[in-house]
Amino acid sequence: SGGRIKTGTQTMGDYAVFLSAEWKVTDWLQVRPGVRSVYNSVYAAPPVIPSVNTKIKLSKKQDLRLSYGRGFRAPSLRELYFDFFDASHSIEGNPNLESELSHSVNASFNWRLIEGDGFTYTSILGGFYNSVKNMIGYGQKPGNNLITTYLNIDRYQTKGFTWNNTLKGNVWELNAGYALTARFNQYSESYSDLDEFQWSPEITTATSYRIPRAGLKFSLYHKFTGVTPFFELVTVDGEQVARLAETDSFHWADFTIQKDFGKSVSLTAGARNLFDINSINTTSVATGVHTSGGARPIGYGRSYFL
Repeated sequence: SGGRIKTGTQTMGDYAVFLSAEWKVTDWLQVRPGVRSVYNSVYAAPPVIPSVNTKIKLSKKQDLRLSYGRGFRAPSLRELYFDFFDASHSIEGNPNLESELSHSVNASFNWRLIEGDGFTYTSILGGFYNSVKNMIGYGQKPGNNLITTYLNIDRYQTKGFTWNNTLKGNVWELNAGYALTARFNQYSESYSDLDEFQWSPEITTATSYRIPRAGLKFSLYHKFTGVTPFFELVTVDGEQVARLAETDSFHWADFTIQKDFGKSVSLTAGARNLFDINSINTTSVATGVHTSGGARPIGYGRSYFL
């Protein structure tokens, strides 16, 4: 509730029950099926949402993992009803949004290259494909190009590759990953001179260090997101048309400190969004020419927690 919520107060309940089992078919094959049942007080969800995870042991240090999952997501209260206006943002919620339905397929090859006393190194190469119906995204409000709102994208797909590496010692851990993601929606078909899938990179690093005697653990997370193409809806001569655009690259970082008090109690403090990012610039792309397209909100700025 509040002054920025349409009609002052809005409520929505979301409840779920999950059931999972594990079946060891052979010494080298494990299957873990699962079902989830969801109830949303506003949106109708499928009666059963299935998933299945499979692990194939190739050797003592190598395994192949395959998974499939059906997905459901109701729009959040923020996407439905939250209005935000300041000097650089004009965003309205859209109470007419529909819920998302999705299919997700993942595969990964895990290789524990080094397993020694006090030191391990694991590398994971993966691939994924997601298909979403009624994906919720940003677009210009019909009839007012100055206001950004949330819209349903009828057909949305992503695919890509990931490579993650983990080095672990007795008191420290280092993670580094790279991802290349391609995105497609039905508006991609409007640009016959471009590839239907538009690609963007991500690089992540995470480090942690423990001081056992003091019961302290320090963690630092960093993520670089490259230039990301996307399609937005704009109003031209009274009609909505798709326009190719892209967001600028940006860096994101978090820092946490954890203090243990015995084996069952701990206290965590830290800072999120160290670079104090509120929004990133978007640029419209038309026949190779880039023009300013405004800003897209991605955060509320730097924050601290305890």
